[in-house]
Amino acid sequence: MSPTGEVNSAVGNIVNDYGRLDILANVAGTDDRESKRAIGEHLAAGTPLDITSKLTDDQWRRMMSVNIDGVFYLMRAALQVMLVQESGSIINVASLAGVIGQAGLPHYSASKAAVLALTRSVAKEVADRGVRVNAIAPGAIQTPMFGRSPAGLASTIPMKRIGGPEEIASVATFLASSESSYVTGETINVNGGMLTV
Repeated sequence: MSPTGEVNSAVGNIVNDYGRLDILANVAGTDDRESKRAIGEHLAAGTPLDITSKLTDDQWRRMMSVNIDGVFYLMRAALQVMLVQESGSIINVASLAGVIGQAGLPHYSASKAAVLALTRSVAKEVADRGVRVNAIAPGAIQTPMFGRSPAGLASTIPMKRIGGPEEIASVATFLASSESSYVTGETINVNGGMLTV
């Protein structure tokens, strides 16, 4: 079965079991271990980064497939239900890298920036039919994926610590709830102050 078919089947099963779909949280994402390893080597050696010129087509396509294609497929399937019921909240987890770009990870940054643009575009399209679409852009969060990042990032964060997954979950809970009923098309940055001027 194609990825689209799998997504449509999963959403169909939810509607069959529960009669509706109120919340979609697009949380899945991937990184590139090889690029992160190369970044670490450049930092350790004090040499300029040279990642983009060596990226393969497979590295690029894998990143886009997981980080933006998957988000689109799920949003499209969810909207087919939510627009009929005239209600719903879609929450897309992007990244600080999609807001500011991250040196050495152009494919990751581009995929997450695409999530933010998709969020805004769809939010504008469906806002008058009771469906809200928002994004969360986490900074450094203590996850296995972050654990593969080069060391020393915490010292660059104004709060001087790495965030916890529960701190992202609390923002997602807010966006899923009626407490955010007048919030759509927004990106909530959760990064310990890394965007402060």
